[in-house]
Formats: sequence, C-alpha cells, structure tokens
Amino acid sequence: PNNNTQKNTLVFGGSWHKNRFSVHNLFRMASGRPYSRPDSVVEDPELGHRFVYQNLNGETLPHYRRWDLSATYHWGEDHVWQKKLICSWQNITAEKNILQRKHIYQPELDKINVLNYYSVAPTFYLSLILSTK
Repeated sequence: PNNNTQKNTLVFGGSWHKNRFSVHNLFRMASGRPYSRPDSVVEDPELGHRFVYQNLNGETLPHYRRWDLSATYHWGEDHVWQKKLICSWQNITAEKNILQRKHIYQPELDKINVLNYYSVAPTFYLSLILSTK
C-alpha cells in the first residue's frame, strides 16, 4: 500500500509568534491505509511458504490521528550566526496508530499471525541550532 490509495487526509496547522518565541502545532487525521490480507498459504519448493491473496488492498487499517507541538526560541542579535533552541513533542496525545500490518505464517501451527507496527509513543526532542545566515 501507499499513501496514494489512502482515501481521506485532513491536516490542521498553526503558528503563534511573539518577539523571539514561537509555538507551532500540527494535527493530522486520516482514514486507514489499505492493505492486503492473505487468504491462504502455499508451499513453494524453491521459495518456501508463500501467501495467496484474492483481494488486493481489500482491508483497511484503523483511522490515524496525531498531534505534534513545538516551541522555538531565537536569541542574539548577531548578523552572522543564527541561534535557536527548539523543543518538540510528537504524538503528544499518545495515540496508538497502526502504521503497517504484516502477516507471518507459522507452519508448525498452520496459522497466519498478524504483526502490527505502531507509531511512536509521545516523544520529546530538544535541539540547539547554530548556523550561519
């Protein structure tokens, strides 16, 4: 699957600036990405077990929601150097978004198991940037 087959995406963003301080936020909401669920497994003598799909992209992951927030502080009046401190929080509402779903075959149980890959937990970043203008 890819993002071109995702039906709906909505993004809200905004910034607030006051003197040397700024706050930015971004909220993303999207319908789930399509994926293909295997219907059965066949034994391939050369490649091992292979999945058989009848309905490509026939399933959909759950909806996706994420809110990110960052704050920036600029300082110094130097005309050569740009100095800023950035604090960022990603996924501050701790949404448990499924980004990808894989299927794994267990031949000893003759069973197809699902393995979900989730988005990051709330994450904090702190950056100090010194750069020339």
